Amino acid sequence: MRIASTQYQATMVNALQNANARLSNVMEQMASGQRILLPSDDPVATLRLSRLNREEAALNQYRDNIGALSTRLTQNETALGGMVQDMLGARDLLLWAGNGGNTPADLSAMAGSLSALRDSLLYSSNQRDQEGHYLFSGTASDTATVSYNATAAVGTRYSFTGNTGTQQVVVGEGVTQSANSTLPGMAQLLNWLDSAVQSLDAPLAASSHRALWARPVVSVPAGGTLMPASIHRSQTQASCHFCAA
Repeated sequence: MRIASTQYQATMVNALQNANARLSNVMEQMASGQRILLPSDDPVATLRLSRLNREEAALNQYRDNIGALSTRLTQNETALGGMVQDMLGARDLLLWAGNGGNTPADLSAMAGSLSALRDSLLYSSNQRDQEGHYLFSGTASDTATVSYNATAAVGTRYSFTGNTGTQQVVVGEGVTQSANSTLPGMAQLLNWLDSAVQSLDAPLAASSHRALWARPVVSVPAGGTLMPASIHRSQTQASCHFCAA
């Protein structure tokens, strides 16, 4: 078969153009460091890469969630540890107040110390995180955990204004972790301490301080762990496990 020179030239030009296009594509791949520049370059590999990118984004989100959760739980643990120490101090003061050898001046001094511990517990209960959200208010994180009403009668001034809802954080596929603890019994504990402070600081405290034993004395478990809310009396001393995890 005879091939005209014009046809031959056209064939050579097309071959050169195709080779130049392939060379340009290779140069782009080398410059970008990527083998696939367009989905049409490898549809199957493009689909796999898209799936891997989604999985990587999810893993990064889980990692960020775990970091934030760790910070939040550390804040909770620090605050609760401080509350345990305050409650142990309050228990020791109330046990000491039950000693019949105390003078009115002794009881008044105890009242001052107990008042400071009460205020410290209130402050710790209403601690906030770096975003200004209350740590122990459950899902009502914009509301103070415990509110104080100075005009109310002694023994009713403190009230729990949060809730016992849990804030769940996703830390893996199908895996969640609670990020908060709640203090539904803290207001009642503060009301008891408030009443105890008034009883110790009253003018007739010397003759009436034994009435304090009609009120529960704070007791923290040996391990220092705050337990779910429950109140019971045992002989002359009651225990208050007021913290709900």
